[in-house]
Amino acid sequence: MELASEPVFSVPALRISPCNDAQVNANGAFVLYWMTAFRRASWNFALDRAVEWARNLEKPLVVLEGLRCDYPYASDRLHAFVLEGMAENSRAFAGKPVLYHPYAERRKGEGKGLLETLADDACVVVADDFPCFFLPSMVRAAARKIPVLMEKVDANGILPLRLSDKVFLSAYHFRRFAQKHLPPLLNQKPKLTPFSGKKLPEISFMPRQIMDRWPPLSVDDIKHARSLVKNLPIDHGVGPVGFQGGTRAARSALDSFLERKFSSYAMDRNHPDR
Repeated sequence: MELASEPVFSVPALRISPCNDAQVNANGAFVLYWMTAFRRASWNFALDRAVEWARNLEKPLVVLEGLRCDYPYASDRLHAFVLEGMAENSRAFAGKPVLYHPYAERRKGEGKGLLETLADDACVVVADDFPCFFLPSMVRAAARKIPVLMEKVDANGILPLRLSDKVFLSAYHFRRFAQKHLPPLLNQKPKLTPFSGKKLPEISFMPRQIMDRWPPLSVDDIKHARSLVKNLPIDHGVGPVGFQGGTRAARSALDSFLERKFSSYAMDRNHPDR
């Protein structure tokens, strides 16, 4: 089914890349945002894009945030950090017109098929465009199995990754490039409150087949992430760090740096222990 009217978007086109040649299914039940890298509920171009698709199509929004057991270096440290972020996202999405599905494998391979099954009922799938680790290959593999349009969105930083197609051989040349292109980009911000404005249709429950085979983490699971990871098939020799994961903790660390350490950064930048 074709769209009733031309979609309206605010996320810059330079940040968006199609992952497959499929079309939007306007008859789908919801828009799906597959959150893999930009695990935050605000200041996130990928989430903004998903919200805008949902508004254009007048469909509910589903956010899937998953966690595998078999990614490289899977350990108590990384798992607990991500799960603590999930706990915060769960709070951030509560009361918003979105169905948030936090999922973590209890056994290797247990989550296989979850994304594809959700995509079967989706209008369009929005993914994160993160250039490192195993994530690019994971997104490419998923795109081959998804029957509707799948897009990836760059929410890595102020400079879109595809602003330049050259490799900079020195920091000096990159700085010249950045200084030239930064000024107009400073006004292209993701949204602090992506759900403000026109309301989205709401969806209150996942399909039964999803809930039975891939149930979401309970509030208790993600609240006690450091206990949960002890029973998962990951490396227990690398323990959790001494601070919390999640957006709120990250903002607190940034505030602390700006207030107390930024003034000495020029002198101490080669001494991370300071």
